[in-house]
Amino acid sequence: WKAQIAQLDFNKAGKIFIYPQVTGQIVEFGLPENFETKFQKLMVFYKEILPQMGWTKYERVNVEYEGQVIAE
Repeated sequence: WKAQIAQLDFNKAGKIFIYPQVTGQIVEFGLPENFETKFQKLMVFYKEILPQMGWTKYERVNVEYEGQVIAE
C-alpha cells in the first residue's frame, strides 16, 4: 500500500484521508483503528468494483464504517 499512497491527511477529529497515486479518489479511512479490515475492504473495492465501473467513476471512497464501502 505504501507505494500507492501519494498523501495522507488528518482532520481535527483524527480521521485519516488517503490520496492515492493513481486512481484519484479520496479515501476516507476514518479513525486510525481496524487498519487490516479497512485495507481489505479497499482492496476488494479496487479489485472487483473499479474494474467493472471504471477507474474514474468515483471521487470519494469511504471505508470508515464496519461492513460497508461507500463510493460517490
